[in-house]
Amino acid sequence: DNLTQAKTEIITLLEQKVGENNLKEYISEANTLAELKEREKNILAVIKKLIEGIPPSQINHILK
Repeated sequence: DNLTQAKTEIITLLEQKVGENNLKEYISEANTLAELKEREKNILAVIKKLIEGIPPSQINHILK
């Protein structure tokens, strides 16, 4: 259905933007609390920009 498809698209988009196969990996690979907070901030920045309608091609740099 449309809801399931939309959820899948959002998850896939986020996974692509973090440059990892999945968000769990991206988060779990943080080695310090500071690094974890930075990764969380990066993910939230991407989500905010996606919500604002900024094209994904313009936000790739955030999670590098």
